[in-house]
Order: sequence, then structure tokens, then C-alpha cells
Amino acid sequence: MDPQPTEPYSSIRISHSGKINSYVSHGLESLKRTESTRSYITLIGEGKGVTKTISVAEIIKRKVERIYQYNEIGNVDEDGVGTKSGMYMKIYLSLMPVKELEMALGIINNATRRHSGLDWNSTVTIIQLCWVCAIVFGEVLVFHMAAWNCGWPEISEWNTNTAKPFHMTIITDPQLIDENSYNRARVMTRLTEFYSDNYMRKNWKNLLHYFDSDAIMILGDLLDSGRELDDKRWSEEHIRFNNLFQMAGKSRVPVYYAVGNHDIGIGDTIVPAANKRFRDVYGKVNYELSLGNHTIVVLDTLSFGASDEISKEAREFVKGFENRTDHTHSPRILMTHVPLFRGLATADCGPFRQRGNMIPYMYGYQYQTMMYPEPTETILDSIKPVLTISGDDHDFCEIYHEKGGSNGEGSFEVTVPTYSFTMGVRKPGFLLLSLYNPTNSSSSATFTYRLCFLPDQLQIFIFYGFLLSFTIITFLACAYYDMRTQTALPPLSKDIVANRIITSSSYWHLVRSGILRVGAYAISTYIFCLILFPIAI
Repeated sequence: MDPQPTEPYSSIRISHSGKINSYVSHGLESLKRTESTRSYITLIGEGKGVTKTISVAEIIKRKVERIYQYNEIGNVDEDGVGTKSGMYMKIYLSLMPVKELEMALGIINNATRRHSGLDWNSTVTIIQLCWVCAIVFGEVLVFHMAAWNCGWPEISEWNTNTAKPFHMTIITDPQLIDENSYNRARVMTRLTEFYSDNYMRKNWKNLLHYFDSDAIMILGDLLDSGRELDDKRWSEEHIRFNNLFQMAGKSRVPVYYAVGNHDIGIGDTIVPAANKRFRDVYGKVNYELSLGNHTIVVLDTLSFGASDEISKEAREFVKGFENRTDHTHSPRILMTHVPLFRGLATADCGPFRQRGNMIPYMYGYQYQTMMYPEPTETILDSIKPVLTISGDDHDFCEIYHEKGGSNGEGSFEVTVPTYSFTMGVRKPGFLLLSLYNPTNSSSSATFTYRLCFLPDQLQIFIFYGFLLSFTIITFLACAYYDMRTQTALPPLSKDIVANRIITSSSYWHLVRSGILRVGAYAISTYIFCLILFPIAI
């Protein structure tokens, strides 16, 4: 029997055959079934060159149930097995270098691991499931829920059994962003484009699926830099727009367009080439439609307040309504990009506005938040709209004009929020407009509308950020706990023990492997949602 060394063993050497790798992950029971296992622990005595090799297989054959990596050294026989009835091999390793500790934890501890509570793989699996559920909810369910929470408005007086309302969807300011939109790095611009396009594409697919629209109106600002791009870049962005807002199914819903200041400019600064290009592709900018026994008047208010040469077409178009009397049986609804002027007394936009309580009266290079007072009066007096629908402001607003209406009784104006989440409001939206005007109707109300909000994309990103932080913190804590509890620790201070664990590469490898495994699941789920989103729930 070897006497107890006067010096503690300061390091450990572990060697093993290739065969051992197929067993260590299954624990001690698997090793017991393998008498041929060759794994050796070599103890090197500090100062005296004492070297002893211990066969793990021999220890297992003698029914040693545990290996304490950290404890006092006991008396060991030449086989390395303690002489006491407990059959413990006790090794003192308080001076063991960190790298040698990693080797010990990687091989010895795997063979003798004592599980308590959730193991590491279970923790990773739970976090993976959390990410799968979060992504499915944030990329699919929340968009469907926004559609489920909205529906076509109707008035109880309408007899929908004899005549069906005409349903029209109004969206505005998609403003597809490009390299000119923000002063950002190219990578950030491309990421913003991707997420912005993806957001609108999903909402557009839901709009086509859940809302059986008879017509769709897009109230201008199709592209963010439409007036500034040359013909080649504009054509590329136009293709991108068409791919994003493409129709699905056999029946194509008619889509109508109004022109916006980001498309051609405004007032005397209208870009002639951009103006011509828009007309060549989308048609007239001043026109009327007969839909649902209503007259839809689409007006280019961008040029209406400009000099005579620029505003001539729009003014003549408006003047043409002055002596017409058809508005008595075909109520007019005005649609324009720029909101009409309103005084402070009637400027409160109502409870659904997200920024402030009114549209500020401001103007500058290539923008104007509302029309001037004089053109506004001319438009309301001539067209006599029962309802005005506008865009441009990016936020919702509902106000009352004292002018307008079929009999001059006044009229409401609704400003529709942007369709994009990159335009400064947390909740974009769109408007559902129902028109009901059969010849035998006894109802005085011929239209009603409803605002529909889209998901808060920023909130979804924030949620992902919190989940990512939770994931990292959980892995840091669980990896530490896993390495701390699976080995009997030496009689050292907690600070020293913690420092040895968190500075070891094994600890960080464990954390990194967990994050990579979760990341693989998260990315796969995200791609899966992108591909299959068009399939409605």
C-alpha cells in the first residue's frame, strides 16, 4: 500500500481510447457494461515526481460508485482503489490548472454525472420551443389576429337581403423605402427594406383573403423617392411595388390610385418628368368613378394650389362639378392625398390618433401637411362631398367640415394612417368603406367606414429582444449551474470557484452551443413562416 504523499497532486492527465467516446455520454451504467474500456488517470505528485496511473475500468470493476475530483487525498492501493469499505478514490486537485480542469470536467465528470432537476439538453429544448412559439405568433398569428379583429361596417337600417353594400378598401402611403430614405449603412438599409416589404406583403395577403373588397384605392406616396429617381431606378422600384401588392386568385379586384407628393412633388416644385411618368403608368390624376351608386371623386390636390399653369387641369376638373345636380341621387366622396384645411376649432382628430391630437399646419420643401384655406373652400363648395378621405399625414384623423355635403349641411373628413410601419407611427392601418344606396332605400345614411389597425411591428421586435436577453441570461446561468453542481467542489472560496468556471473554455463552449442550437431552430422557423404565410389559417 502506498503511503500518503507529502505533497498534493497538482495536475491531472487523462488519456482514453476512441472507444470511450461512445460510452461517456451514457454515464456510469454504460461504462460498467464495458470491461474493455481503456481510460487512464495519471496523477503527478508535485515536487517529488511521483506518478501513478489509475485504470478507470479497474475502478468500475471494483464497484466504485463515485469519483470525487475535489477532496483530500486518501490512502490508495496500487490499483488506485481506496482500502476503506466506501471504495472511494479521493484526489486533491485544488492546485489544478484551469485547462486541466476542463479536461477533467470533459471526461471524468461525464462518466460520473449526477443529475439534479432539468439537465442542459432539457433547458435548450425548452428555450427552442419558446422561440418557435414566439416566432409563429409574431410572424403569423398576430397578423391574422389583426384581420380577425376587423370587418366590414354596416348600418342597422340597411336591408342587406335585398341589396348588398359596395365594399371599398382604402390604403395610403406605403412609401417603399430605398437607399435615399435614410442616412444609414447599406446593410441597415437593406434590412429595413426587407422587413418593411415583408410587413406590407403579409398584411396585403391578409387583406385580399379576409376582406372581399369590390375595389381598392391607394391614396398616393407609392414610393418614398418616386419624384427623385431616374427612369431606370424608378422602373426597378415599380416592379418591386407590383410584386409586393400583387393580386392573387382568378378574380382581380380593381385597384385605383391617387397621386402623392413623394410620387411627383407638390405645388410649384412638382417634377414634370415624374408627373408625366406617373400618368403614363397609372393614368389620370383627376377622375371620377361611379361605384355603389356613389360618385368617387379622385382629385390631384398637389397641383391645385400651385401657379395657374400647373393647377389649370385640377381647377377645371373641380369647376366641372359646380352646376351638376347628380349629387342628389349619387352622393360624392372626395379622395385626395393631402388633407383639407381645418381651423383650430375643428382640428381635434379624435381618440384613435397616435401622435398628438391634431394635424399641425406646416409646409416646406416638397411637403405640405394640409391644403391652404382658399382652395379648400373652393373644393368643398364645388364638389359638395358627403365624405372626404385623405392620406399623407401617416396618422389617423377624423374631423368635421362646416362646408360640403349634398345640401351644404357639412361633411366629415377621415385621414387614413400609413400602411407601413417605417413611417413614424407604431400602428399602421387602413380604412374599410361600405357604400349602400339602392334606389328604394329608406335610409338617409348611404355610407359608413371603419378604421382597421395593423400589428405593432416595433413591439414585436422589442419582444424578440427581451426573449434574446432571457435566452442568453438563462444559458449563462444554467451552464454555470450545470458545471457547478455536477462536480463536488474543493474547499475554496465561492469567488475562486466561480472564476475558474466562467473563465474556462468549456463553460463558454456550452453557452455558445446552446445559443447556436436555439438559433438554428429560430431561423428555420422564421424561414418556414415566410414561405408558408400565404396559407391562411
